[in-house]
Amino acid sequence: VYSEAVLAYNAGDNAKAVTILSGLIAKNPSVAEFHDLKALALKVSGKDAEAARSYTESIRIRRKLKRPASE
Repeated sequence: VYSEAVLAYNAGDNAKAVTILSGLIAKNPSVAEFHDLKALALKVSGKDAEAARSYTESIRIRRKLKRPASE
């Protein structure tokens, strides 16, 4: 399903990407990559505050797992 979100984002269908990613996050909230892509899709859509929240959550998860953002 994540690949569908990536395809939607790459096609410029940010609303669809956010919807898919929100569902994935609801089921797997500790996957930083889901939050990263959601933040990108929100940022491109002009939803900066929501994007910041997603980025912040991604950072929190990575710090908890001690994984750098570049992975």
